[in-house]
Amino acid sequence: MRIRAYVAAAAIVLVSAPLSGLAAQEVFPLDCDTCEQKPNPALAAAEVALINVVVNLFNRVTRGEEGEFAYVSPASWQRNIEIGWEFDDNNFATNMFAHPYHGAMYYSAARSNGMGYWASAPFAFGGSLMWEYLGETHLPAPNDFIATSVGGIALGEMLHRTSNLVLDNEATGGSRVWREIAGTLLNPVRGFNRLIHGDMGRVGRNPADRFPSNIRSLWDFGGRPVTDSVGNQERHFFATFNLWYGNPHNGDIKKPFDSFELRLQLNAADKSVIGRLQVLGTLYGDQLSSEESRDDPKKTNHIFAVTQHYDYLENQAFELGGQALGMGLLSRWPISDSFKLTSRVLGSFVLLGGIRSPYAEVSGRTYDFGTGLGLQTYIMGWHKNRQVLELVYWGEHLQVIDGSPGSHTVHILGATARFPILSFLGIGGSVTHAIRDGNFRDFPDITETGTRVGILLTFYTDR
Repeated sequence: MRIRAYVAAAAIVLVSAPLSGLAAQEVFPLDCDTCEQKPNPALAAAEVALINVVVNLFNRVTRGEEGEFAYVSPASWQRNIEIGWEFDDNNFATNMFAHPYHGAMYYSAARSNGMGYWASAPFAFGGSLMWEYLGETHLPAPNDFIATSVGGIALGEMLHRTSNLVLDNEATGGSRVWREIAGTLLNPVRGFNRLIHGDMGRVGRNPADRFPSNIRSLWDFGGRPVTDSVGNQERHFFATFNLWYGNPHNGDIKKPFDSFELRLQLNAADKSVIGRLQVLGTLYGDQLSSEESRDDPKKTNHIFAVTQHYDYLENQAFELGGQALGMGLLSRWPISDSFKLTSRVLGSFVLLGGIRSPYAEVSGRTYDFGTGLGLQTYIMGWHKNRQVLELVYWGEHLQVIDGSPGSHTVHILGATARFPILSFLGIGGSVTHAIRDGNFRDFPDITETGTRVGILLTFYTDR
């Protein structure tokens, strides 16, 4: 219900961005201690409230009869407070993607007003709580509160860090204009704050942490036949973007999300254009290896890590998403001067997950909400800083808390191999096999499987 509002808000800022960039640029000394805004929690709180007001008014104006939920009043506020919480029946994309994105805007209001990860996080919770009670006439939903706040923190910090890679306070002219436009597309609230603070046209020093110690990324373009559990098969084009921001083995574990991984997949002729969006960030890391091993990339290294996970997968065969916290081991295994393996083994607690269910008549949704435990095992091979191999196991067990009484167990196994043929170009293939078992109290149990095989054309874009 909120996506069109996000697009409109971003469009307003984008119209202003190039005008600001083309204006006369104010030059500040490049040796300034910092060119970032000082912490301003009062302004951040005002912006959180403004975001909710704008989205509410936009729904009133544009949604016609469907927008009746936006006509809030003291009476609706009192009703929400008196009756309290209930799970809602919004579609999967709204609950598992749109709500976290909304939360990312709350978080970004604080983050782009000079606050760090921990200081910005309460603004995501506060903004979500404000919306649930005051932003619409629907009863407050616990699924919305968790997805918007916890998911919004993960997406918000990822967007803040990736927009850092694009923005350049030292740039001028046309380059500056396009960087500000791209940065605002990535993070509209930050773009708005750069506009009102005058940072869009100000030349100065970049933040010291603009770039991590290492950035690795790639694009995959390809096609895959999709086989479902009854043997139907279709062919689809897809594109994926993988970003490895920072390197925990290089010391990028001092602050939350100093290192994180982003996986984005865009699907053609599928249920959703965004078929996959996953963010896994390191909240805390502790070196377990000796100091000699830490500093020598030719030696094995192990790190104990606490992580934050945001997952969103939606396609014709599968719906799975949620927010989780994990902990486990990050390892580096040098094999030769030019080839190494990295691995991560993480157990996780799923705060709230959503998974497709065949029994929509129970909740009015096509999916169940659940909480439970998960396990991730990734082994990645790197040749001269380019990923050439990936072996994946991802498993989750969710106990249903709203929907079809019972539980879901998911196993996803994947393998990808890439062969670089130029410094920036490679070819490869991937296979993914998913198994889902549903065990229900009042309905027949189910077992579903699906296999996807892809042929890849890979473009390496690492810095």
